Amino acid sequence: MPRLIASPPEFVDNAPVVVNVGRTIIASPEAIWAALTHNETWPEWFPDMKRCETTSSPGDGIGATRTVKVGNLVAEEQFIFWDRPKDWGFAMTKTNLPLAKQFVERVQLDTSTHQSDEARANTVTEVRYTGYIEPHLLMKPFAGLLKMQVRTTWEKALVGLAEHVER
Repeated sequence: MPRLIASPPEFVDNAPVVVNVGRTIIASPEAIWAALTHNETWPEWFPDMKRCETTSSPGDGIGATRTVKVGNLVAEEQFIFWDRPKDWGFAMTKTNLPLAKQFVERVQLDTSTHQSDEARANTVTEVRYTGYIEPHLLMKPFAGLLKMQVRTTWEKALVGLAEHVER
């Protein structure tokens, strides 16, 4: 598989393409964190995820690695954000498809107290899933399409994550 540029955390400050998806989930950040960091269960709640495997030991923390298969994409990833339970993310290091030179995915969790009548005083977590992408030269003309596909995929994933942790 072709290698991507090793993206440092600072790449998020100047990525040419940024994709944001958010969702409010009625669950604690710890419950959401547990779902995010348990790689092997991702296919249970991420509809397009066919496989997600931890490939390093130990399997968590900055520098840990995993391999995923989402649709036709196979990617190796390395974690570059890991601040329990609020900031989690990785950089793709290799992929079978020439989509990007650099690709970072980051999930940030922010809590508040939900004040609606039906869920008064339940912990609510605002989940923001952001992608930072430098498209591969061949993909630059299709950056808008890539952005739309990524957004759609993550929106479905956040629905699945909410259902998974709110059970």
